[in-house]
Amino acid sequence: MSTSWRSRIADPEPLGFMAFAVTSFVLSCYDAAIWGIQVDSPSNVVTGLLVFCGGMALGLAGVWEYALARNTYGGLGFISVAGFFLAYAAILLPGFGVLQAYEPAHIKNIDPAIGIFLLGWVIFALFLWLGTIRSSNVVLSGLFLFFLLSLLLACIAEFKQGDHIGLRCKRASGFFGLVASLLAYYLGLAKLLKKENSYFTLPTGEFNKPKH
Repeated sequence: MSTSWRSRIADPEPLGFMAFAVTSFVLSCYDAAIWGIQVDSPSNVVTGLLVFCGGMALGLAGVWEYALARNTYGGLGFISVAGFFLAYAAILLPGFGVLQAYEPAHIKNIDPAIGIFLLGWVIFALFLWLGTIRSSNVVLSGLFLFFLLSLLLACIAEFKQGDHIGLRCKRASGFFGLVASLLAYYLGLAKLLKKENSYFTLPTGEFNKPKH
């Protein structure tokens, strides 16, 4: 692919960050139990976003980023987080039978099972965050840091399900997720606003690029 042809490819990052932002924002509002949402509220509204926005739209942005823009980190991040949203939706959707398989004989195993599921993604989110601390920008690094903390607290909440620690961790996870979603909104807007289409641009706090 020539440089001139590649330069004409539209930037997939605004789509990716906005898809992450919307999905994470709504999911985090549920977890934080704010604006009238109860902790035990059904997740029907969230599952649609997990599949179509956080899964499909974010996944398409990842393929676009990886295959056309030749950005390995961006493609890996978008596609993997899209996979997380789709996998989480599969747990919640009755059609997949995930939760139903534990009822009634193995219902006590469902919380630690989801905790293990989240722990795997905590490790992966740590790797994503480590990949931002030298050659990326402050906003992106902060986004993945708060995403990591949100997943970690959600993981602890599953292992501590049924007591006040689990409840507090779940709500705290929601608030950390809200911060991550707001940073994603900001980053998506920063990528969208260019000198040719806006009277102003948004700073993202670029780190010093590593010297080769």
